[in-house]
Amino acid sequence: MNRVNELINAYFNVCILLCSERIEYPNFKLITSEDIDDNYWNLALTFDIDNIEEIKNIWPQVKEEMTKRYRQPAILIPNSNELNPMTLKNINLEPIYQDCWLSIDNIKEFPKYKSSLNLSIIKVDEKLKEEFVSAVMSGFAGDDPNDPYAELPECYAIALRKTFDKAIGECKLIHYLVKYNGNSVGTSSIITFDKIAFIYNVTTNKEYKRKGICKELMSKMIQDLDNNIKTVCLQTEKGFYTETVYKNMGFKEEFTTYSYKEVKNNE
Repeated sequence: MNRVNELINAYFNVCILLCSERIEYPNFKLITSEDIDDNYWNLALTFDIDNIEEIKNIWPQVKEEMTKRYRQPAILIPNSNELNPMTLKNINLEPIYQDCWLSIDNIKEFPKYKSSLNLSIIKVDEKLKEEFVSAVMSGFAGDDPNDPYAELPECYAIALRKTFDKAIGECKLIHYLVKYNGNSVGTSSIITFDKIAFIYNVTTNKEYKRKGICKELMSKMIQDLDNNIKTVCLQTEKGFYTETVYKNMGFKEEFTTYSYKEVKNNE
């Protein structure tokens, strides 16, 4: 299994974090959420596909299955010379967003960052559930319409609450809450499958940015990982400031993916 396939396969498994349904079809894998209706947690995942004809063959089934679930049909495709926005435009697909997939393999060598603040980083239990959910939602709140991480709809809070009671099979999930002077100032989640860990929900309260909170939190999560974990992965919007932040910590770009939807005649 090549690196792209390995990480997308692991992603399919850890999607249990916020997805309600994960189904494997012969040529793609489908993830959907009963709570969240955006194209990040509702789409088909593809790999081992390298030409337009293969996309044309599976797209009707993707449309049918997602329409049954009252979700906008969407498909994630690893970027390649053959499959890119210009070529896929020829079959009436347009990109929704592009993600940069980043990872680190030298986990033991990850720096032990320390914030300029005296932080307390806590593993979240049931008692801290509502404080954690509130901190995630406020961490993504913002008034910049160009910021893809500026605001989350309330459905995310519903989905996050459910993660505390969800059976996650082979995966292991830990939510983290960062506190300073009794206030919640940061969050993150890490979920593992086999030897790979994925990081989500990384936030810093806007009043405490540029204090090293994210870096210390990353160090803590990685230090807490079981010894069998070999790779830590995360996704972020390609070309956005978070890509630079993570790369400066030592995360390396693995590949990019585009998510596509169908172009409507009236668009």
